[in-house]
Amino acid sequence: MPLNKYGTFPNGRINIFNHYILFDDVAILDFSTFGHGVYDYGNLSRLFYQRIDKSCYNANLNEIDLSLGQTEKAFSACEEIIKDKNIKHIFIMPSALSATLGLDLNALCYDIKEKYNIEASTIFLNLNDDFYQAETYFYNNLYRYIKLESSEKYNLLGDEVTNSNILKHQKIKKIIKEKSNLDCQFDSLDFNNLTDLHLSNRLNIITSKSALELAKKMNIPYIFLNSLDEKNDELFFEKLNINITKKEKLDYIYFQFQNIIKMTQKRIICYLNLDHLDMLKNLFSNLNVPLELIATHKNNEYKYMNMDDFIDKYRNENAIYISNERVQKHLSNCIDFEYIGLDYKLLTPFEDTYIFYDSGLKLLEKIISLIVY
Repeated sequence: MPLNKYGTFPNGRINIFNHYILFDDVAILDFSTFGHGVYDYGNLSRLFYQRIDKSCYNANLNEIDLSLGQTEKAFSACEEIIKDKNIKHIFIMPSALSATLGLDLNALCYDIKEKYNIEASTIFLNLNDDFYQAETYFYNNLYRYIKLESSEKYNLLGDEVTNSNILKHQKIKKIIKEKSNLDCQFDSLDFNNLTDLHLSNRLNIITSKSALELAKKMNIPYIFLNSLDEKNDELFFEKLNINITKKEKLDYIYFQFQNIIKMTQKRIICYLNLDHLDMLKNLFSNLNVPLELIATHKNNEYKYMNMDDFIDKYRNENAIYISNERVQKHLSNCIDFEYIGLDYKLLTPFEDTYIFYDSGLKLLEKIISLIVY
């Protein structure tokens, strides 16, 4: 395994953990060695400080357990878990150890169900699955727990669990409520109960490609929302049958931005996840401003680079970068569009979040400030 020179992205395990920690009725059992629980990583303890000590358990496997393939410590942890009557489901974290040793976690879940009369599950991950693949697995796996009910509300599904995305979902709910008085029944980035997932059968609003397959399985109408520009905002609200009255004249703002980019010939290079690349591609194509788009994870649409290669290649380029806080640390003129938790950041309810055209304008403002000053 190569060493990381500058940093790396959260792996699939961490993404799965982030989602399951949001379920109030789930205990997470990390069937791993002492000190390797996912909840040890710093950024997670800041996001979920009120949940980790109440719902996270570790089997503390040692050399003998590993060499003999013993699972008794998982049952010992379950004895502790079931003392909490609020826990209705045990989720066993996938791990490199269980995959390498060939342990059948599904069989272990079955044995736990039989012995303790409590729901138990896991999600299969390949050793090299990245955070975006794991996010897709999570949303696909969620389908078996969903119960649809007649409701005038909508469901909000998608995105990985970050402070910015949580605020993004809150912004979406607030704006829809203000403009249409529609309420949200289920938000995938809010605290919920896995064993009591009652979703509306009226409409899904999907905010990332990772949740699209789930939306199709549910077989109810859905609208995809991943916009930073005025035109796509209008299309979204039209689909909700909401009339939007324009207050701002944006053409002149966009015209100024286009002129400055043309005059300075500044390259704009984006190194982001798939959804954010799509979002910026739509915004800048409407402005006729070229972008260089590079993905942080393997995919079939965009060129992929790991973080070390990206920083080494572009650190001496005279360009504007849109990426994350670790890339910003090594490349000047970089906007931290994403936060991956490698560097400390005070998480507040006022963090920049990117959705709808007003956020697009803020991004353009940041780009111009890097060019002009």
